[in-house]
Amino acid sequence: MVDLLPVRPLYDHYLLCRRWFENSETTKWLSSPLRLGRYHRLVHEKLISDRRNHVLFISVDSAPIGLVGLQDIDRIDHKAEIWYMVGEEQYRRKDLASQAVRKLNEFSAHHLNLASLYAHVSVFNLASIRVLEKSDYRYVGRLRRSFRVNGEYQDLLLYDWIPA
Repeated sequence: MVDLLPVRPLYDHYLLCRRWFENSETTKWLSSPLRLGRYHRLVHEKLISDRRNHVLFISVDSAPIGLVGLQDIDRIDHKAEIWYMVGEEQYRRKDLASQAVRKLNEFSAHHLNLASLYAHVSVFNLASIRVLEKSDYRYVGRLRRSFRVNGEYQDLLLYDWIPA
């Protein structure tokens, strides 16, 4: 069972996030600004203080194991893009990201009044596709050649979620 806990501008939170964001294997599927391999303290503070973002730790037994977040929160159209990563390798492939995404879905609908969440995922990121599908996201389209990994272009699949 996972819990979602706030990420703060505290130094220990920054160090933990930096360790995850500077691991290229952990971040290779994230959007380009988040997979640059450098995670400065100013980036951390902007990520968690920007009103268009909402970032939470995924925690197990009160220990942070990853992050789940909303970016580009649109308070007029009530939508946002979701992203997630399990930073601690021993917790991957245990359905914890799916649990965290489902919790963030409910929080987004009930506390942030969002009517729609969306995600884009590389066609080769099968684990993330499973997370979205297990979290009731629906495939809605494809952006061709819009994501680059190791110099190779890949298509992105678009998924969305709306509250029941």
